[in-house]
Amino acid sequence: MADDDDQGTSSGSRPKLLLPKAPGPAQPLSHVASRHRKKLDATLSAGGYYDVAHGRESARAQRIQVIDLSSHPGLTALQVSALPPDRQYKYQIERAELELTVNKAMQKKFDLIMAERTVVCEAIAASNDDSNPVLAKRIREDCNYTASMGIAGGYYDGPLAYQLQIKFLIPDVRSEHDKNFYENAWKVHKEQGSLKDFCLASEFEALVDCFIELIQLYRVSPLLA
Repeated sequence: MADDDDQGTSSGSRPKLLLPKAPGPAQPLSHVASRHRKKLDATLSAGGYYDVAHGRESARAQRIQVIDLSSHPGLTALQVSALPPDRQYKYQIERAELELTVNKAMQKKFDLIMAERTVVCEAIAASNDDSNPVLAKRIREDCNYTASMGIAGGYYDGPLAYQLQIKFLIPDVRSEHDKNFYENAWKVHKEQGSLKDFCLASEFEALVDCFIELIQLYRVSPLLA
């Protein structure tokens, strides 16, 4: 994934992510939905946001190292009290500096993750603004972290926005209209008859590609390979 470019993370300098215009407002046919998902995932990947959309850390976030203090518990209170006074003071200062460094790294990583998720959410919503304003509105409302979880900062849930987009593109249950479309397409395809002898290779390839890519994959009972 192309997650290696540094991006601004503050609310005033969040990068813009332009995604392909989503189909809508009607439920798209299966082959249209499949094509859009491929374009969507490819654009997210090219921009370094594919992992973000799937709820994982981007390469940018992974580069922010956070020390696990549970693996470095330090001395117990009894052990500290047994140290000479000057060593106690030095240890307490060093420990406080370590904890401050860890807290800063944790906050930096949190801010980056939330900012990236917000970029993904807004990009998905924007890709639906013209074609499917109802879905765009729902995404902005349902994915608002402040409204749903009380998280300040104007952050939005990019992974949830992605799930809502995919659910619209590829519902759990296909409509009868969608299933019938490909059965009718198969009938028309068969009725076209055989190609003429000595036809161009490109004509044969076009016919085969049409069957494989636009009909076979989406029929209710596809032909066996």
